[in-house]
Order: sequence, then C-alpha cells, then structure tokens
Amino acid sequence: MATYPALGSGKFVIVADFEDDNHMELVTLRATTPAAKFTHDARNGRSRTGPGCLSITATNAADTVIFSNRTSSTWYLKRDWRAFDTMMLAVHAPRQGLSADVVIRSAADHKQASAATTHKLQAGWNVLRVDLAEIAERIALDDVQDIQLSFPGVEKKTNLYVDDLILTADRAMVFGENTTTAAVPYVQRISERLHIGTAGTFELTFAQGQIVNWFDLRADPHRLHNLTRGTTLGPRPIVLDQSHKHSSDFIPLGRAVQTRQRLLEANAVRTVIECVWHFLDDPGQPTADRPAHRRRYTIYPTGQVFVSVEAVVATESWQPPQVGLAVRMAPPGGDTVSARVGPAPASDDASHHAYGWLTADGRHTRVLFVVETGGKPRLFSPHHEPSGAASLVVVDDGQVGDSRSWRCHLWLTTSDKDFEELAFVRASAFMDPPALDFEIGSSVGKTGGALAFDFNRASGSYILAAEEGRIRFKLRPRTPHNISTAFTVAGTAGREAWVYVNHILHEPVARDREGNVIFQLRDSLKKTTLVEVISSAR
Repeated sequence: MATYPALGSGKFVIVADFEDDNHMELVTLRATTPAAKFTHDARNGRSRTGPGCLSITATNAADTVIFSNRTSSTWYLKRDWRAFDTMMLAVHAPRQGLSADVVIRSAADHKQASAATTHKLQAGWNVLRVDLAEIAERIALDDVQDIQLSFPGVEKKTNLYVDDLILTADRAMVFGENTTTAAVPYVQRISERLHIGTAGTFELTFAQGQIVNWFDLRADPHRLHNLTRGTTLGPRPIVLDQSHKHSSDFIPLGRAVQTRQRLLEANAVRTVIECVWHFLDDPGQPTADRPAHRRRYTIYPTGQVFVSVEAVVATESWQPPQVGLAVRMAPPGGDTVSARVGPAPASDDASHHAYGWLTADGRHTRVLFVVETGGKPRLFSPHHEPSGAASLVVVDDGQVGDSRSWRCHLWLTTSDKDFEELAFVRASAFMDPPALDFEIGSSVGKTGGALAFDFNRASGSYILAAEEGRIRFKLRPRTPHNISTAFTVAGTAGREAWVYVNHILHEPVARDREGNVIFQLRDSLKKTTLVEVISSAR
C-alpha cells in the first residue's frame, strides 16, 4: 500500500504478486518458438513489494502470457470485477522501444468480447494501469475470463519480469457528496477519471482530457443513459475539408498525444478543470514547445459550463483546409439527436458570436452551445452523422495563423417550455451581458482598468473591484428568465468578506485558487437586485 497509492481505499484484490508458488497456477504461455518460456523467479521482483516475480523469455511480439483459471487448483483469478476501478500490473523492461499489449476478455451470455490497451515501456520497472470504466464499454466486467499480455517491439530473445497484478477500488470524494438528493455540487475521482456534477441534476465525466459521459440525473438518477455514448461532448477542435466534412485528425502535429487533466478548483460555487493535449513525435520526449490543445472548463451547479479553448492547429509544413470547433451528442437507448442553429445576433456587439443547441429527441435533454471567435463565426450542423448522433460545428473563415482561440458557453438542461426563447436569452446574456449599475466600486477590465462593466466569458463571471473595501451595485434583469450570474471579487485574497443580496446575507460564498471571493446568484432576477460586498483585513 505504501508503494501503490491507488490502494489507499483499502479495497483491493491481489490477483498475483508471485511471493507464493501457487500464483503460478494462473499462468500459461502461448509460445511461437521453443525458446519462449516462463518461470517463477524468487529474486528479481520489484524490491519494494517483495522479491518474487514472474520471469518471461519472449522471442517475438506474438509470444503471449495468459492469466486464467485453466490450470488452477488452489489459486484463482477473480472473475467479477464490478467492484473495482483499476487493474494494475508492474512490468520490468530491459530497454526502451518495447510496449506491452494488455487484452482482457470476457464471455458473458456465451458471447466473447475483449478490450485491448497498449502501454509504452521505459527501461526498468513500469506500472501499467487499465481504467476498468473504459473497458466496461466493451466487455462484461462480471465475467472476466482471462488477461493476455504480449510485448510489441520484441524481435529476439528478451527477458522481462512481471509483478503485482492487482485490482483496486481507486476512488475518493474530492468535494461534496453525490449520494444526496439535494442540488449540491460534488467532485469524485474514480481511477484517473473525474466525475463532476450537481446531485439530482447532472454529472459530467472527464477522462484523458475530454468529457466522455454526460448523465441527466433528473430523468436518469441511476446513470443508465450516457448522452455522449461512444463520443465526447467537447468542445474540441476538428479538421474539416472544403465540404465541411470531418476529414482527418491532428496527426501531423505529432504521432503521439500526451493528455493531462488537472482539478484547479472544487467548491460550493464552481469547479474548474484544465485539460491539455500535447502532440509529440515520441511518447518520451519533453512537452515544452510542442503543439498543444488547452481547454479550461468552469462548471457551475446550475448546469452552466464555460470553456476557453486555445489550440495550435497548423505548422509550417501542414496547413489544413479548415479548422472548426465541435460539440457532439450521441443518442442513448436508440434515441435520435437533432441540431438547431439560433438566429444571427442582431447587434454589432454580438457579431463575433453564434449559438445553437442539440436535443435528445424524446428526452427533452438539451445542450445550448454559444461560442465567441476572433472573426465572424459560422455555425452549422454536419449531415450524415453515424448512429443518429448530431453535432454543432463553428468555423471562422476570417481567422488566420497557426493557432485558434475560442470562448464557449454550454448549458446542460431539461428545460422544455419556451426553450427557444430561453436559449436566445441565455445566448444574449453571454454575447452581450447586462451592465452593472455601480454606486460604490467598479468592474475590472481585462487590462486592469475600470470599465462600466466587464464579463469574463472564459469563466462566466463578472470581475468586481472594491472601493475602500466596499462594492454596491444594482443588477437590472432584461428578462424574467434565470441566467444565474456569477461574480469574482478581485483583491479579496487574505481578507474577510461578506456578500449581501437585497440586504440578506448570501450563501454560498467560496474562494477561487487565488483566494478571491466568488459567488453566484442562482435565483431568477424578476426585479432590480441590490448586491453588496464588504471586505476588511483579517
């Protein structure tokens, strides 16, 4: 447990650590040459967890080690993995340039299925991790038959060592609680995935820097219908050909992609997660100065998601025909998804914006997509999406250069009544936010100067500045619809602060990662609302 932090929950199963000869009952070898073999080794195991290990002599990439119950009599491979989140395996490679292919097979309902993952190996000990939530989309975790291990890159007689094959329930609540029915935010880590949502409302799952799950917890409290089944919600940059078809990926930027996702904030007001893709020519090379796609998501308990996207999209040797930004929804349970594009903005102030929405037909579950670009955007829905899925793609013909920048707003909702009117109101609030009528204090512009108002579209928040520790302003709603406005109070790090709305102490109030006060007005503003912030030195 000291060596593997993923065992911290205390709920794990040691499939085989090879400190006992009986563990060898699980092992067979599908050899392609007489020189390929395996044996129990009592000396060369991972020293921090015990001297025993499995020693393998492989002669080519087709030699395969199989862990199963075929020859077991006293030690068995557990077949029901549903209570676990991660499979771990330690592999020692003699040199770089080798890989490990891990194939896990199941046979539920007399139908065999398999899930394969490939892991690049460094010289020395490597800890391989297989996310069971990911492979559960392809195999039945309640009826695992065997684990197969082979080594691409082996071309001649090579000695490798395997140790510590473990299943673990690697999960923790980072913030809040997801078992309550109250509409409170939470963040849960399960293996490498982050589950972010509001109890009883919605949940998003981030894996490898992408949103791979979206559950509408109002209609689907048991998380049975993933609204991004087989795809990702986005927004993500895509390469388009001249006919606006998704023609290729960003492979010319690098043959490998290193993904990273970091939780920057988790509190009662919002959750912030940063996702970065670095494109590499070799998986082991440094990421500095390599092409990258960066997305920062700011997620509010109301289902509002604000995203900033910065992406390198071309190089001197590769200039794609066109690059767009896409959001996508896939049909759960055989439903179809439809896409609509909203009317063009009427004001010049909103000319850099466009909006539309995707609807899961029959469920009234929708995602509103509003986007800001550097030029004049064009939003459309491509035809001929597979399996009834639908997407919205925005392109900016006026942008040039090797990088692109977008600011986006997603709203995840089940609202059905007057949705088109509500979509227009919310899109307008993002494109042309209402001004704040200040009596004391001001808003802070992006350059630090005082403006009549300023709204940070990357975080969905007004930035406020106090005058002698006080802020007092009125927010006049343009519509009775709720747009759940958020605020950040600059300069309050290390200071006591209180927020009042219409003379009543407001909660919740939290702090961003710089220590500044943040809060959100979640209720409908049907009349002029007075907001006051008082701060003082501790």
